[in-house]
Amino acid sequence: MVWGLLLASAGAAAGEAGSLRPGLEQALLCGRQPEQVIDWLSARVGEDGSEGRVTASGEELDYRIEVALKAPIRIAGARTHKVVWHVEGQPDFGGIIFAEFAGDARTAVAALRLRRAQGEETHMGRFLREMADGSLCPRTILLTPVSGSRFLLGCGWCNGG
Repeated sequence: MVWGLLLASAGAAAGEAGSLRPGLEQALLCGRQPEQVIDWLSARVGEDGSEGRVTASGEELDYRIEVALKAPIRIAGARTHKVVWHVEGQPDFGGIIFAEFAGDARTAVAALRLRRAQGEETHMGRFLREMADGSLCPRTILLTPVSGSRFLLGCGWCNGG
């Protein structure tokens, strides 16, 4: 809960009263500001409703929120039942809110208009698209193939900045 306490409340803007799946879809595709995402998810920890269950574990930089969904989120023909928020993300993937999807990564890259990462960008993901928000640390949609028909997709920014 450390992150929820550190960040200013953005409850109304984050849509706490809204359903999980649309809010998570927006977050995965960088449709929300980082502080809105963590506040929105932190407010839902412990929820076990008709859409799924929200749990949290760890402390400080190891703090993690997981959402297990009863019905999948579908993006670009791929699907997932679990979304994770974690500052440290995954090795070679800079998504802070992310999910492992089952589907065709090439279809997702094309549908989301992602480009192949170059040079230093590759630590974030293999494919990406920065959001034009004018900041020094823009939110970035990231995709990294994992194996076969599985890939990580999510939103990252400068280590939570």
